[in-house]
Formats: sequence, structure tokens, C-alpha cells
Amino acid sequence: MNYFKKYLKYKKKYLNLKGGAGLMFIPSEIQYNTNTLFMLDNIHRLVGNYIPENIIINTNGTNQFQQDPAIFLKIKDDINDYAIQVKEGLDLETNNFQVLNVPFENGNDFGGNFISSPFTTSSNGCVFYFGNININLLHNLQTNLSQNLVELSCNFKYNGERHIDECMCFMPYGNEWKIWIYYINEVKLSNYLQSLESTECNYNELIDFLIKISEKNTPDDKKEIIFEIVRYYRREIEFINISDQFIKWINKKLLPPQIKCLEKILNKSETINIEHIKNLLKEEHIYNLNLISHHLFGRDFTFNRDKFVLFPIDLEMTSQNNFKITSPPIFNRVIYENDQNLCILFSKNDDKNFDVHTLELLKSETKKIKSIIDPNKSVHIAEINTTLFANTESNIGGNLHCLIKNKY
Repeated sequence: MNYFKKYLKYKKKYLNLKGGAGLMFIPSEIQYNTNTLFMLDNIHRLVGNYIPENIIINTNGTNQFQQDPAIFLKIKDDINDYAIQVKEGLDLETNNFQVLNVPFENGNDFGGNFISSPFTTSSNGCVFYFGNININLLHNLQTNLSQNLVELSCNFKYNGERHIDECMCFMPYGNEWKIWIYYINEVKLSNYLQSLESTECNYNELIDFLIKISEKNTPDDKKEIIFEIVRYYRREIEFINISDQFIKWINKKLLPPQIKCLEKILNKSETINIEHIKNLLKEEHIYNLNLISHHLFGRDFTFNRDKFVLFPIDLEMTSQNNFKITSPPIFNRVIYENDQNLCILFSKNDDKNFDVHTLELLKSETKKIKSIIDPNKSVHIAEINTTLFANTESNIGGNLHCLIKNKY
């Protein structure tokens, strides 16, 4: 049993499960000098010119998104490094990490979904995350962190997943720090949903036709699915999961307008009110601002407005409760320091540029950036073109922070 496991065994025996009871902490990205940066070779070629020579580069991993496989932890006045590993792909052996394995259940368990505020003289700070992380991971974090765990609300996930580093980060301003965080700017339907919205349907005729299909020598398993669709349309059941195989089979029996109408039923797009959704997401945003403000500063957001900088994000709704972030994520920057320099890398994307207001705000705020470790450090800011990665996975968006991980 390694030291980390001994420590966990001790903690489980003697301490309760409330967040803030442990000895460990997730380091804040703006409060420590970086010792090592983890990235793959292709990313090193992209950003290598911007990294000081005395920061170690580890390219031994196998996962493209080096932020994902683990959550790094420290203990005050302890030179050892600790990690909760949720998946393979990050080289923890070279750096002699003490590792606890907690296999992930979904992408919300990945390292990019946990960010830490700086410590203060009166607080160990907070770790913020978006919900739906697995219970074993939550249990281990609650048991071992000296920081409070704060779950923020997010109803604009993609395939049930969203990482907090796409929507929020902490930034250094010399003698103080601020929270850079999203606000909802534009929400639009995808081209596919727009096409469904414009389709005029006679749903009763379609349902009658489906029932007739079920009465004609139809296999029992397909009859059952047709009856589920009918019940779903009539709101007798709340959830339905139709296989691609069935869709291919039923579409051969339908005319093109009927196919569109069936798609519309299955996507519930006839109920989509984009303005209503946008308003709900704005309410959620206010809720998150107040939650963060209370945990960090003890009062509502309105009393601490000067401690936040709000940047817009644009969303595209691709299906019911499924959203892509289509604007470049400012918060998904990479930040690292050595004794002389503070460096910040932002993503840029050939396909989607910032609007004029956002560029002006970014330019204004980056002029104020100074290290909180030593405000006299030189500050270097660069833009990295991540267009290649923006087109690989629709829920990633070329986020730079997902590709690179710091060890302090």
C-alpha cells in the first residue's frame, strides 16, 4: 500500500465526509509556479516556443486531452505529488505520483471539470465543478479535500457532459484575483432543428398510419416500439429510446413528410421555445454567480460585481437538452509561471472569431494581468490557433486547457 492509500485509510477512519475536512487541496492555477506541463508531441510543437526552458515538458501520455485522466492534489508542506486517476493516458509514473484509482463513469469526472480558487488568509478556498460526477469520486473528494466542494448548475451540456473549464477560470491581477466567467449571449437552433421547426405536420394522420403499420404482419418487437412512440406522443410516458436500426426500418415505410414529422415527435422540437430556453439559462447563470460570490466573498454577486469579468458564450441547440458552445472559450486558456515570467495562452479559431466587444474586453483585461505570486514578473500573452482541434469533436471546441495539464 503506498502512502496515498495509507493516508486515505486513515482519513476514512477518523474524519467525516464533509468537504473541507481533509488535508489535501487542488492547487489553484494562479497561485503556484509550474514545475511540469503534460501534453502530447503535436501540442508541444504547437506551443513549445512559448514555454520557458526551466519548465519540464512531459509528452509520454497517450490521451489527446491531457487534462482529463487525473485530478492533481497536494498537501501543504509535503513535497509528494498525489493524483486521483479516473482513466489511463497520463504519465504519472515518471513524476512518482501517489495514485488513487477511481474509474470514471462519464466525462463529468474528468480533470477539466474541477477548478480551485486561490487560498486566502481566512479560507482554504473552494473547488467548483459542474454536477453529475460519480458517487465514488465525490466521496473521495469530500473525504480528502481541505477545500469546500461547490457544485454549479449547467443545463447546456452536450451528451450529458460539460467541463467547468469551458465556462469559468480564475485570473491574477497582482494584489488581487478575479473570476472570469460566462454569460449566455446567443442561443440558436441547429440547422437540423430549424428544418424540423419549419415542417408542417398532421400528427394525428401520422399516428394513425403507424398504428396501421403495427397491424400488418409486423414483428412483435417493432410493434412494441410503435406503441411506445404513440404513448410518447400522447405524453403517457416521459422518455423513449429508439434504435437507429428501427428508424431505418420505419423510414422505408414512410413518405418524406412523414419521416420529418416522426423526427419532430422524437426530438420534441414542436415544444422548443428558444427564447424561453435562453431565459432559463440566464436565470441559471445568475444563480451560479450568486453561489460563487457567497462561497468566496460571503455576499450576493451584486455586492461583488468588481470581482467578476463576464465574457459571452454562444450556444447551438442540436437536440432536446443538447448544446454545443460555438464561440471560442476564453476561459479555456493555459496559464503557467516560473520565477521570472507569467505566461498565458489563449485559443483562437479560424472558423469562429470573437466579436468586437469581446475582443475589446479581452484586450482591456489582459493589460491588467499581473502575477499574484510576484507582481513584478514579466507577463507574456499569446494566441494559439486550435482550429484543428475545434473540428475533431463537437463538444470540445478546440479548448486549449483540455490539451495541457500543469503540475506545481
